Amino acid sequence: LEVFTTKTNEAIPSGTASGSTTTAKTGPATAGASGGEVMFQFFGPKIDSGRVREAMEKMTERGRIGNVSLVPGTKLSFRQDVGLMLQSVVINQKGPIRENTEFILSCVAQGSSTMSFRWYKNGYFVNVTKATRNMWTRLLPLDSKDHYTALLGINRANRLDEGIYTCQVSDMGIQQCRSTKVQILEVPQLRVDPPSVTIFRGDSLLIRCLSQDTDRRFGTLGYSWTKNGALFQSDPNGELWEDLYPDGSILKVNNLQKSVVFTCIVSNSVAPVSRSVHVTVVEPGTVTLCPEGVDFGVSWPASASGPAVLADCPKRGTGLASRICEQRDFGRPEWLVPDFSDCRPEEVIEIENEFRGLTYGYQKTNGSNVLQSCLKFATTHGATFLPGEGGVLLELLQEVFSYIAATGTRHEQEIASDIILRIIDVVMQNKASLNSQQQIKQLQDLVQAAALNHETTMAAPISSSSSSALGPVAGPGVKHAASTTATHQLNSFYLYTETVKGLPFNLQIYGDQLYSDQLYMEMESSSSLQDIVAHGTVLVTVISYKNLTSFLPRFYFAKNSFGTDIDYIPASKIISSWLYYANRTGSEANQPLHVPLEAAHVEIIFQHENSPTSEWIPLCGYDAKATFEPTWRTDLCITENMLENITRCICPLSGTFVVLLAKKNYNPSVPKTSTRPILVVISCGCCFLQSCIAFAIMLPILYQRRCCVTFLKMQFCSATSMAMAILILGLLQLFPPVSRGDSIASDSGPFSGGSVASPPSGMAPERHAINV
Repeated sequence: LEVFTTKTNEAIPSGTASGSTTTAKTGPATAGASGGEVMFQFFGPKIDSGRVREAMEKMTERGRIGNVSLVPGTKLSFRQDVGLMLQSVVINQKGPIRENTEFILSCVAQGSSTMSFRWYKNGYFVNVTKATRNMWTRLLPLDSKDHYTALLGINRANRLDEGIYTCQVSDMGIQQCRSTKVQILEVPQLRVDPPSVTIFRGDSLLIRCLSQDTDRRFGTLGYSWTKNGALFQSDPNGELWEDLYPDGSILKVNNLQKSVVFTCIVSNSVAPVSRSVHVTVVEPGTVTLCPEGVDFGVSWPASASGPAVLADCPKRGTGLASRICEQRDFGRPEWLVPDFSDCRPEEVIEIENEFRGLTYGYQKTNGSNVLQSCLKFATTHGATFLPGEGGVLLELLQEVFSYIAATGTRHEQEIASDIILRIIDVVMQNKASLNSQQQIKQLQDLVQAAALNHETTMAAPISSSSSSALGPVAGPGVKHAASTTATHQLNSFYLYTETVKGLPFNLQIYGDQLYSDQLYMEMESSSSLQDIVAHGTVLVTVISYKNLTSFLPRFYFAKNSFGTDIDYIPASKIISSWLYYANRTGSEANQPLHVPLEAAHVEIIFQHENSPTSEWIPLCGYDAKATFEPTWRTDLCITENMLENITRCICPLSGTFVVLLAKKNYNPSVPKTSTRPILVVISCGCCFLQSCIAFAIMLPILYQRRCCVTFLKMQFCSATSMAMAILILGLLQLFPPVSRGDSIASDSGPFSGGSVASPPSGMAPERHAINV
């Protein structure tokens, strides 16, 4: 079939309205135009082209084409194009495509120059503009056979690229499709059993190495073993290994004498993969093992203290769980809490695959649906999260949030921020869900980024089911520009964000929003801030965590400059406040502003735990993020102990704040001795007396016989005696005695600068309040 296109150029009488007729060439026609263009398209056999042209010319001469009347002077143009025909869809490689290699799909079709190509995988549109990897589409020019060729290229093949690819061609309202199947040969999925083991000297051991989901159509796998990283020969009397059918290998080890690491290596045409087994050998009767048992649905073998013991994850997940057998006092070992942060539940794997497909350009889902699936999983399993299992969800949330921030619309980013905050709220309600410093920092980064993104997009308030939006209540005398606020109250944290467009700015938050704490914020009209506000928008974010301290260590330990151990306990809620410049872009977009304390500060009144004893002193702690490390600083905040369980902190605006109960440790077996240097005082006193006696002896000599040498000796004696006198007075009076074991208040260690003091006069801000 051929496409016949006939165009008639006709004169339109002046004053005749043409309505809103639009053509491909001339666009909308207007009244009084000098002419117009009408296009007729139809299909027919190629041999009928002459008859079609003749018929159209006759109809033009008669002034009518069908029920369309032509005005005098109409001209006819005739074009003949090839009809749409999709020839083929092929891959540039034969057989399965190896993982991490490039492949290109070609779609060859005949048709007019206006036809369009679209690619689909398993029925879903392939959108290369939404992909975060290197993939591309291209349309080649018309070749000598009047063929157009559309290409779809993927630089690094992945197992998720396997499927049915369809090329859809549209031309003149007609569509044709043709498909081809892409198979991906991926690296083997390997597991060893047992993952780690402890045995007694002289015992035997059996290790199995198995490959999972192996397709034998693409060839068999090759297995080999190493011992402490070196290949070894199979020996029936020592280490014997043999292959299993259809796939796998088994290693038999007899009479083990020392600890060793066996590694199973399996390879195919893509790449080799290895898994290791740590074998710990102990002497019978000399070491007590942690007992075997079942805990959290995992069978833990009897193990010696040392490296972490590995075991297969519970049935609902894949991966390896780890647990440490720790040696206690008197040689008594004890199991610690297991770590399931490397276990991925099957439901999470499905969600991850959906998201990976989205980042690969396959529009089967979208970011909001992925987050909704995460929220459903968290709501369903949040109460039964295994220790560390919530970290798997946080990792996925971080990737999804970054993807939506890079490719999503403002509304999609707003929805993503809402859902992420709700998921984190569910995760934080289970105190066992997070168990590492990386997970705690990632949680705070996510809350902070979601809060900032929510404020910058401001598409809609968070749903009433999880939050409430409140406006600020201005106090008397408050002078600042109009601002936009959003308040989100969830079960595990409170979030307040505000956009400030003018200075000075004052803020007060108290009541149930901060879980009985109070926060006052003041930003003066300093030159540094005025310059920022004049050229953009300043954002303020306040986050109060209800139970973040339950995920942190109960005790922190540090040393001061004198080598004294310091213990401190987080005793209050953790509150973060941040100042952002909304006009920043790129890598600086999420970086907080740091301004001097006198230009902008936050004043927080904490309600905290009572001190266990008088040795514990409340101090205000400051850090960028709450972590497992003893990095809290007390020299950046002003501390005022108002009551036994109420402390006031005045700190820089951007940071994370908490009240710490601090105590200096000392060895009670060492008696308190004065550190005043008695021997130095005695030595200086003797020197002083000798200088005075020498001066007294030389005084009559100088009176009887005036001599320069005698005068210089007397001058030296007087200078020495005066120096010794000054040194003795300094040691006795200027430096009072300090005994070992004194309280932390007398120390200038890591808590120096965290002095107990009232705020400077004039720092109490004039505030507007937000109260629930």
